[in-house]
Amino acid sequence: MRIGPAGVEAFLAAPPEAIAAVLLHGPDAALVLERAQALARAIVPDPRDAFRRADLTEAELRADPARLADEYAALSLMGGRRVIRIRDVTETGKSLLGPFLEEVEAGTLAGDNLVILEAGELRKDSALLALFEDARRAASLACRPDGPAELGGLVDVWARTNALAVDGDVRALLAEALAGDRARARGELEKLALYVGPGGAVPRPVTLADVQAVLSELPEAGLFPLIDAACRGDTRRVLADLPLVLVDAGAVAAVLLLTDRIRRLQGGGGR
Repeated sequence: MRIGPAGVEAFLAAPPEAIAAVLLHGPDAALVLERAQALARAIVPDPRDAFRRADLTEAELRADPARLADEYAALSLMGGRRVIRIRDVTETGKSLLGPFLEEVEAGTLAGDNLVILEAGELRKDSALLALFEDARRAASLACRPDGPAELGGLVDVWARTNALAVDGDVRALLAEALAGDRARARGELEKLALYVGPGGAVPRPVTLADVQAVLSELPEAGLFPLIDAACRGDTRRVLADLPLVLVDAGAVAAVLLLTDRIRRLQGGGGR
């Protein structure tokens, strides 16, 4: 089966027990790793629990083809499902994984552990990908660079975790500015959290000025004064200065945000 974008978060939080193996694939290696760790935590909350974890590579399985079936069928001494993570999986891994999944689906290989496979980008006609999409007890999950919608969700989780409050304009700007690289996005958000400081019972607001101070190297940074003016309702200042930054092709997302803000302000009586 294939996990679509709408079902990713629910699947990562609670993978169905019927699923024996998950193939994570895509060009964003940081996102592949992040989702592999999330799946592993859903089964084994403590990453230091050596009794319920096994880490392998495709090369190790090729040297010992029976290892995967043995790990899948193994029982934890302390009870609970185990996680078997296989890194550096390639297209040639189908020759190893095909027989394993056949046994699992036929019921000739007993076990209730979860196998997590981490691969790079696979072709649409990939035999390995088709193997996981067609299997009843396996799943595939693509890990492609995040767009604004996915980054918006990441910003929301980050804000809740750090007891911070992010309004719609700040959220939209962060999502646009950080889209495309999950590792970089997380690093920038961590810097921003350190700069702002954690909130308490009442979430601490993150302002456009905070974002400007931390993400000043971004192309959109030169537009922060204009965005701030738009948020204050100072339409005259925005309309006067906007032509000066329209030549910056890298600021398209922020210009669109400004345009939307101006339209709303004019409709609501901005000055």
